[in-house]
Amino acid sequence: MKFAIVFVISLLAYSGAVRFNIRNLNGGPIWIGIQGNPGYDHLANSGFKLSQDESILVYNLMWNEDQGSDCFTGDYGNIVERAGVGGTPPTTVIEITLQGYGGIGYYDISLIEPLNGNGDGGNYSCRKAQCGTNITQICPGEFQIWNPERSRVIACNVIYTDEYCCAGAHSTPETCRSSGTVRMKFAVVFLVSLLAYSEAVRFNIRNLDGGPIWIGIQGNPGHDHLANGGFKLSQGESRSLDAADDWAGRFWSRTWCYEDQGNHCYTGDCGNKVECAGAGGTPPTTLIEITLKGYGGIDYYDISLVDGYNSMASIEPVNGNGDGGEYSCRKAQCGTNINQICPGELQIWNPEGSQVIACNSACNAFHTDEYCCAGAHSTPETCKSSDWPVNYPEIFKNACPDAYSYAYDDHKSTFTCQAGEYNLNFGSA
Repeated sequence: MKFAIVFVISLLAYSGAVRFNIRNLNGGPIWIGIQGNPGYDHLANSGFKLSQDESILVYNLMWNEDQGSDCFTGDYGNIVERAGVGGTPPTTVIEITLQGYGGIGYYDISLIEPLNGNGDGGNYSCRKAQCGTNITQICPGEFQIWNPERSRVIACNVIYTDEYCCAGAHSTPETCRSSGTVRMKFAVVFLVSLLAYSEAVRFNIRNLDGGPIWIGIQGNPGHDHLANGGFKLSQGESRSLDAADDWAGRFWSRTWCYEDQGNHCYTGDCGNKVECAGAGGTPPTTLIEITLKGYGGIDYYDISLVDGYNSMASIEPVNGNGDGGEYSCRKAQCGTNINQICPGELQIWNPEGSQVIACNSACNAFHTDEYCCAGAHSTPETCKSSDWPVNYPEIFKNACPDAYSYAYDDHKSTFTCQAGEYNLNFGSA
């Protein structure tokens, strides 16, 4: 009976609990700091470590574990678990009050977003509050905090006077206005940063393959190569990237990659490096292509097998706005393992010759004008796959109807939407 009571009490307590999902999207490890308001618990004894991309938001601590657990931003006394101690400014802070006035949760800045929340539909109800710009890159010189080696700015400070802190004789909205002082300069920096971020689109990239993959990314001419063109994803791992709302480019999966072979990948390789830095992937590769704010201000996206196939893939808008048509705001996908049905003359094998790891395009395999829609076959009228000696694109199209199968495939493989977020999967659709 005693054990049962413990469980009942635990369940009753948990039924009123709220979960915070905390994730490190920084370029290296961080230490999370948490401080409850007076009378409230300091969750997780106020802190813990998070490796890069790990999930387990409140104070963001820059790393330096080899100096007595000291952090050069947000430190709270050279300890991992802060045990109620606040972080030393400057720090980006996420603040929240659960069941505040009117029984509502109140929260403000920096990367916190309610999941499945109930609100009134207003601009500030149940939407993400965020600061998504690296302000240390645009911080005025007088506010800069540098790392010990003075090689990079790691935080952006404030000036502690009554005027700048809205204290003393400047403690009211009427007596503490940022306009007309240096504070205006700093306020403009933050405003420009927030406006820039408000126009960003997020790509959530996930590895659903049976092992590690290396992601390749190439921006179209005039557009950034996100994450410098690539990164590694372990099995089941995901990573989110933000891009300008008019970005255009392609994503692909590199498979059978080996660090001990000079970072070479046997499919989708971009020159024996993790970050492709503008280089494209060596065919055959399954491509996810997208143009944000294209013609008519609409996003255009597709799956392309024109360069062959090496992985199942999909792209799907999150909460997108479309016209309700068959190709509007739907998931585009290639969910069939074409390697298993690839004709022998198009097969690419692993180094041991034990497994088909990619399926070539007819153009890449035979290099003829007819199969490559070049020369005398460079128009839709003169390059019909149904007229080819072997209609290879039909094999790809039957397996993955959503995908483009060759250069002059029908236009129905292009999907459209308007969305601020897209989910991209590789290894499974």
